[in-house]
Amino acid sequence: DNLRALLAGWGFVPFIFENERTCLANLLPLDPDLVISGSLTADRAVRFIHSLKMIRSNLPLLIITRDGGFKELVETNGFTSVRLVNEHSPSAEIRSAIHHSLDRTAEDTDESGFPVIIGDSPAITRIKNMIPTLGQTSEAVLITGESGTGKELVAGAIHHRSKRRKFPFLKVNAVELPYRLLEGELFGYAPPSLKDVPINPNGMFAFADGGTVFLKEVWALPNFLQGKLIKYLEKSKPAGATTDTANSSIDLRIIVSTTKDLADLADNGRFRIDLYHRLNVIRLTIPPLRKRTEDIAALTDFFMDKYCLENGKSRLDLSEKMRSTLQTYFWPKNVMELEQLVRRAVLQGDGNAMIEELRCGKWKRSCSIDTKRRAGRS
Repeated sequence: DNLRALLAGWGFVPFIFENERTCLANLLPLDPDLVISGSLTADRAVRFIHSLKMIRSNLPLLIITRDGGFKELVETNGFTSVRLVNEHSPSAEIRSAIHHSLDRTAEDTDESGFPVIIGDSPAITRIKNMIPTLGQTSEAVLITGESGTGKELVAGAIHHRSKRRKFPFLKVNAVELPYRLLEGELFGYAPPSLKDVPINPNGMFAFADGGTVFLKEVWALPNFLQGKLIKYLEKSKPAGATTDTANSSIDLRIIVSTTKDLADLADNGRFRIDLYHRLNVIRLTIPPLRKRTEDIAALTDFFMDKYCLENGKSRLDLSEKMRSTLQTYFWPKNVMELEQLVRRAVLQGDGNAMIEELRCGKWKRSCSIDTKRRAGRS
């Protein structure tokens, strides 16, 4: 009541809701300038912030809290439109925080493209803490991990937390294109034998000048393209460039990812060892979901909120049995598999139907492993 009176006296029109869910349900028709929240636990705060960003990415949030640790939580997760004020602060300080939040929003651009990294496990927290620092450099970054762990998400986060965020962030998968087409895509060279492919003298590396190129599955590059990549990492002029382009250097950051062990490939002569050492200076390893089970609940809630909002569905309440099953499942396809599972549950309107699907998936996986083991023994 005190805050309502203060806001009205300052010229605002306050709408009061008893909890986060009711607030979120009314955000679209109200289209507020600012959301103010009382003190929340860390888990509830993170979920509420993510839900706000799904509805309107640059909507500012002011949290009136008694927990001094919230500042670290906000900084670690990169919540640029969230401001904190202590609940015992005088009214003048609260008013100042409100106006700063509104002024900051007027200056900020839309944050809808900013990647969201969910999880507070030690490995994920360490990666989130490193991203702002990595954003301030232009060194190449090597991201390793199994398929579906979120390597592209981390690469995008590094780009968006850097001075390059207003320039292109381009992605190419080395296993999806024949090597000749891949050469043309990256370096701007199309051989005459490919008659239907137009010759682009600049290529992606030149087009992304000032920005970032994310090269997925770098292990799939043939040897001669690995050599060209080394030249770019050494900030050489682009191969195959036109005269005008060749006279100026390309300001470009390269981030690569791999699901295979580059050190092992280099030892076996299947990957250039000089390129491996050049890429291995800054290395991020994203653990599989089965090794960070403490993040499963937060990821499940995030995907649940995301697809419920997108499809206009009521949020599904998952039983304790369902949540326990999610914790013990092996997740061979990692976060990508969890996301698709939750998405199907939302569209079907039945959260408990996921249990049978997971049981089937686990059974198929164990049969596959047993078959391989029998084949190995024979």
